[in-house]
Amino acid sequence: TCTWTNSYALVFVDGEQMNGASVVQLTSDVAPNDTVDLSVELTAPDTPDTYRGNWQLRNDEDRLFGIGEDADESFWVQIVVLDDSDDLNLGEPTWRDTFASNANWFMVDTEDTYFEVKDGELIMESIHSGTFDQWGLSNRPKLTDFYLEITVRTGDECSGLDRYGVLIRAPDYTEGYVYGFSCGGSYRMYLWDDDNQKYTGLKEWTSTPHIQSGSNQTNRLGIWAEGDTFKLYANGKLLAEVSDSEYDEGRFGLFIGSSNTDNFKVFVEEAAYWLIGD
Repeated sequence: TCTWTNSYALVFVDGEQMNGASVVQLTSDVAPNDTVDLSVELTAPDTPDTYRGNWQLRNDEDRLFGIGEDADESFWVQIVVLDDSDDLNLGEPTWRDTFASNANWFMVDTEDTYFEVKDGELIMESIHSGTFDQWGLSNRPKLTDFYLEITVRTGDECSGLDRYGVLIRAPDYTEGYVYGFSCGGSYRMYLWDDDNQKYTGLKEWTSTPHIQSGSNQTNRLGIWAEGDTFKLYANGKLLAEVSDSEYDEGRFGLFIGSSNTDNFKVFVEEAAYWLIGD
């Protein structure tokens, strides 16, 4: 309802300033219903974490105002600095399988999905395109806090949302947390509650350059589960962190699903886990 003059300013209020200016003055008057673009140069911190800086506007009477019904809420800049390290420094795994046999796994054999161990690899095949994710569990004991990693090579045909990955903290073979890669270079994590036939997306499909996309590519898929926190990795790079408390322990397994390709295959070369807190 009034003109903002060049006495008005954008002001840092609290949180992480990220080496930005404390005050950015308007350079010209702004009439009611007009807009103005203001920019602040920020520098991302070096330490991996989530950083948020809160900002408001200041009028020519030195009064702060922001957004919301009462114009008293800050607007903000929030960034996530990811760990770009290739090495988690975990040492030797608690358990590793290089698939000399199928002794550690349930071999799925349905009209849509087929698992077999051959030539030192666990081969997963999604027979028909357009199928849901299907998984087979390991017969290893239930895990609580751990880092699980699999090394997977895609087959000759692999595109779009053809996908593969792991199931963790599964109370039984019908439900748990599902983390996977797509052939198009995206990742996703969700919770499947079979009792209620409920899908809960914890991280919807997100593209990343850290996943090798397409056919005949090898990727390492890793997930860190500690308490209600899950850290999602691709080839040693931290992609995202999500939280959920539905399941605190359970079995783990491998899954495959196909959107585009009949007889979609991937070859799991190794699976390993490290217990956290031991």
